[in-house]
Amino acid sequence: MARKAQNRAVLQPDVNMTYAYSAKLTYNKQRIKEDGTATLYITIVFERKKKPINLNFSWPVDKIDEENQVLLPRKRSDKECDDLNIFVKRELGKINEIFRTARLGSRKLTIDIILKEYENYASKDDFIAYAFTQIEERINTGIIRASTGKTHKNSIATLTAFKKKIPFSDINVKLFESYKAFMYNKMNYDSDTAHTKLKNIRTYLNLARKDGFIFEYPFGDFKMPKTEARIEFLKEDEVQLLKRFFRSGYLTPGTNKEKSLRAFLFICYTGLRVSDIYSLTHRDLKNETLGFVPRKNTADNQLEVVIPLHPEAVSLINTKKGPLFIMPPEAKFRESLHWIRNHLQIKSKISPHIGRHTFATRFLNAGGRLEVLQKLLGHTDIKTTMIYVHVTLQDKVDQVNLLD
Repeated sequence: MARKAQNRAVLQPDVNMTYAYSAKLTYNKQRIKEDGTATLYITIVFERKKKPINLNFSWPVDKIDEENQVLLPRKRSDKECDDLNIFVKRELGKINEIFRTARLGSRKLTIDIILKEYENYASKDDFIAYAFTQIEERINTGIIRASTGKTHKNSIATLTAFKKKIPFSDINVKLFESYKAFMYNKMNYDSDTAHTKLKNIRTYLNLARKDGFIFEYPFGDFKMPKTEARIEFLKEDEVQLLKRFFRSGYLTPGTNKEKSLRAFLFICYTGLRVSDIYSLTHRDLKNETLGFVPRKNTADNQLEVVIPLHPEAVSLINTKKGPLFIMPPEAKFRESLHWIRNHLQIKSKISPHIGRHTFATRFLNAGGRLEVLQKLLGHTDIKTTMIYVHVTLQDKVDQVNLLD
């Protein structure tokens, strides 16, 4: 039997550590099994509270050296013993790292926080795991709404399409330059969408810095995508080409491409944001009029947006209840639109947000009033809507300049 462990911390904190704690390998001496083995634990003692963490394996109690915090081999060559010693050392190291990062970030710890961070320790090595954990925590504590959390999760999910795991040590400007290029070239995002995704990611990098994570912060030198570029939209002949293609029956009903083009044309007739096209249901539709609160704006008492539907828009709705449209994942939505654009050799870019721009410019070109467009688009400030006035004016200038 190994000698009884002394009553002292095995993991000694640094001299500047503000926390007094211990974490050590233990077993319950009252629960030794008939075969002479016992379940092993890591027992944390902090602020006079003791919490055991089950390591989910057993070992002969006469081969447990509590004083030196190691397992002794059961035979001359015991590879399992070597592997489990590495595992125990790693688990003890995780707890030590939790205290270290809390100290560096001047964060207050409780025994419950320690256990939670231990359970989610993958987030300590991986920014993506950290971000998903923080989103859930911010939703649960009411810092952000569930709808905002869903948007943030979508941004992090896009990052996983680029790289499934991102250690904090890999974060730098070069990484995010590559990610920006990935969004443009592989995801077919426009600059507005790429800007939004990066802005959400930046939120969680800022939180990681506050939590004491050490990494090369990229957003000091990194150039965010421009959002004030010239508004892009489809020309009228391009919209009509898409309509004829959709009605031709070339796309098999129910496929991602057919569902994507159906939804995109609906956006061209309504000006909906991509987040709203995913969330609208038949409860939002009454007498061929949509009435809903935009998902993008989370302000309290947000006014409802009311959109009377054009007959073409009504004809595009092919569901009777539940979601207004059965949508593919957003990445597939954009991918399908990109395929359709190439297939039809359309010069203009096609994305969900360009559908919104197309609706606005078509509305004004048809003689629609600016203040009405503001309400249809759900803009709180008419200055935001004014950009489409400049766009349509420039479009007219361009057309006039084509005259001989």
